[in-house]
Amino acid sequence: MSGDSDAKELKRCIQNIIDSVNESISKIESSEATNSDKSIRNSILNNDNDTFTLNEEDNELMDELKTKIENFLDECFGHLSKICQKYLFNFLCQYEYDSELKQFQNVFSRSILPSFQLDLQGVLASVDAFPAAWDGNLSIVKDFISNYPSFKDKPGLWGTTLLYSASRNNKINVVKYLIEIAKCSVNAQNEQHLEKILLKSTKKAAKVHIEAIPSAASTALHGACFNGHLDIVKYLIDHGADYFIRNQADETPIMNAKHYPEIVNFFRNYLVLGYSTNLDVLPNNIIMENTEERQVDCIWEYKPFDTDKWYPFSAVESDELQKSLIPNCDQQFKHEIFLRLRTTVYSVSTIQFLRSGRGVDKENNLAWVRCRGSSILNFDCYSLWQIMFIKHPLSQSNSSPSLKIYNIPTIYNNQFKIQLNSWYNCNAKTNSQLDEAINYRKKIIHLDLDFLSDDPLIFDLQTFSFNNKQSTIQGFIRWIPKLISNNQQNKHIIKSIDNFSTLTNLDPIPLTTKHLQQFAQVTHTISSNDRDLIEDENENEDDYTSLNTFNSIEDDQQTDKVGFISSFFKNRIKF
Repeated sequence: MSGDSDAKELKRCIQNIIDSVNESISKIESSEATNSDKSIRNSILNNDNDTFTLNEEDNELMDELKTKIENFLDECFGHLSKICQKYLFNFLCQYEYDSELKQFQNVFSRSILPSFQLDLQGVLASVDAFPAAWDGNLSIVKDFISNYPSFKDKPGLWGTTLLYSASRNNKINVVKYLIEIAKCSVNAQNEQHLEKILLKSTKKAAKVHIEAIPSAASTALHGACFNGHLDIVKYLIDHGADYFIRNQADETPIMNAKHYPEIVNFFRNYLVLGYSTNLDVLPNNIIMENTEERQVDCIWEYKPFDTDKWYPFSAVESDELQKSLIPNCDQQFKHEIFLRLRTTVYSVSTIQFLRSGRGVDKENNLAWVRCRGSSILNFDCYSLWQIMFIKHPLSQSNSSPSLKIYNIPTIYNNQFKIQLNSWYNCNAKTNSQLDEAINYRKKIIHLDLDFLSDDPLIFDLQTFSFNNKQSTIQGFIRWIPKLISNNQQNKHIIKSIDNFSTLTNLDPIPLTTKHLQQFAQVTHTISSNDRDLIEDENENEDDYTSLNTFNSIEDDQQTDKVGFISSFFKNRIKF
């Protein structure tokens, strides 16, 4: 059966069911016309409660409709292709239709008729709307989304989303409408191969071979990359498309673009391919997925207080600094390490990332330290981000380097002046945005920083610098390790420490993914009745904040708790 004739047969089948439902609705309205006014009839037909009518005549009518649809489905399925059968089965499943018994498992009630009617009309319209997205027929797509918005991210007859169809066939007008106006999810995935999903977690998976369908679980970006549509690729990524998401063939969009040099070159320029080393091939996963394999891909640098230039540490010094943030199991975290350079000995704080001299040269050798690279990839350590301005129109005329760490005001203050060559803590939102960008290996991101610039600032995560378009604002960025207290008896709490406050008796250590995993395992054993809400950050302590176990995660969400806690911790705790 050809595609066109197959679609026509499916539409005929759906239309006949719609006609039967409409006929039943008309009979109900007619039977109540003598007993109720129109407003009451409408309210009954649109009642959201799936209750059964007490009218025996109506019960018989519902049974008749149910039997009529079952018989009709049994008849028409023999004329439909497997694709059309599957599409219709998937829809009817929500109304408790058993495809093997060829029966509805629940009796019909008149309260479901309006929603059943609307859904059937949506399925009918989708048969034409999804090919329209592929062909670039925007008017049909607009009408479909306007009338049936719940279908905007659902797979259609051929298992693909509207956005995937338009992206794969390079229909930028439809793509822009679906993203900007219809607000479709840019990372919505196509229909997946159910049998492959079920086998994936069983022992049979290794023995049973199921051919992967390239489009299964693919996103619009997969489709654009697979067909070499660079402009669509750029647009989707600008609007948040995930280039590391995998389809059911275990392919990322980047993998799908391997035969198109222009798209490969785009990703080479878009991503950070390394700091101390450059990757020969494009990466295929986010940094967080590499936490089990520690890597050394970073550059340690220092900036003397009296200059605006960063200088690299020697290979020996970098190795010492690297080891300091990755203590062995039998070693304590060193808060300070000493580096010898010819006749001079330097002290480096691994808590504040500050280098100083010894003795009389202590203040003369002050320099800030930073590590260009991912804290997660290199140290399995979460980070706190800071920014330093070296040029800003709002700066104080007599600005000088300071050991004081500043905060950017949260409300407008016309007296606020930027202190150059000093560090400012990023707020939780900016910290999260930088973490995400590093995790996704982005080279350039644009961020809005309130009260600092009218235009977004351009952050270069390769050089760890930033500026605005006019270059009237310039500066540096760095991360320092997020610290927690290791000196605690209550293992149900993670105590976060301010790196620049008094740390007496707190025994600070870097917060790692392993700590969060251990925390999740401990909280898993606590009954929901014993869980506490999050404490106020500054309720009892001035030098650290607390993250308690909490009851917002239900027991059936335990498997995702580590990721949730990680995200929650980074965005919730303030310093």
